[in-house]
Amino acid sequence: MPRRNTVEPRKTPKQRRSQETVDAIVEAATRICRDQGYDATNVNEVARVAGVSIGSLYQYFPSKEALVAEIGRRLGVKMLDVFQDGLADLAFLPLEDAVSGMVKRIIAAFAVDPALRRALADVPSAVRAIDVPDFDDMLTEALTAYFAFHRDTIRPTNHRLAARLLQTAVEPVALRFAIVDGFAGAEREEAEKELAALILGYLTKR
Repeated sequence: MPRRNTVEPRKTPKQRRSQETVDAIVEAATRICRDQGYDATNVNEVARVAGVSIGSLYQYFPSKEALVAEIGRRLGVKMLDVFQDGLADLAFLPLEDAVSGMVKRIIAAFAVDPALRRALADVPSAVRAIDVPDFDDMLTEALTAYFAFHRDTIRPTNHRLAARLLQTAVEPVALRFAIVDGFAGAEREEAEKELAALILGYLTKR
C-alpha cells in the first residue's frame, strides 16, 4: 500500500469557518517559526497558540512538514505579488531601465519576511513550496519575448537560454542580498546597481 504524502494538506477547507481555522493555524505556526525557528515549531504549541485542538490541526495538516510547506507556499505567493507589481510596465522600457526594474523587483521579493525565510532555509518541503508552480516558466517566456523584441541590442542570440541562465544566476545573489547580508537603504541601492551592471555586461553587445 503506498504511503500518504505527508507534505500535502489532508483536506482543503471549503467553508468560511474552516478557512478561518486553517488561517489561524498557519498564522500561529508562522509566528513561532519566524521567532523561534523550525525546530521549535511544535504542532502542539501551534494548536495552543492558534486556539484550536490538536485534532483540528491534524484534520487539515497530517504532519509538521505539511504545515511548514503551507507556510512556505504562502510566503511564495507574497513574494510573487511583490515581484509582479508593475512588471508589465518594464516590457517597453529600454534595456538598462528594464534590467534595473527587474533587479529591484527580484530583490524586493526575496526581502519579503527575511526572518521567516531564514527559518525555512534548511527545510526542503518549505523551500520547494516557496517556488510558486509555473512561475519560472512564465518568467522565462517573458524574458525570452523581451530579448527577442530588443534583439538589436542583445548580445546572446539564444534568447531562451539567456533567460534561463540569468534566472539561475541572479536568484541566489538576490537571496544572499536580502536574507544573508540584509542589505538596506543606500547599501541596498548600491547592490542593486552592481547586480544590474553584471546583467547588462552579459546581455549587451560590445
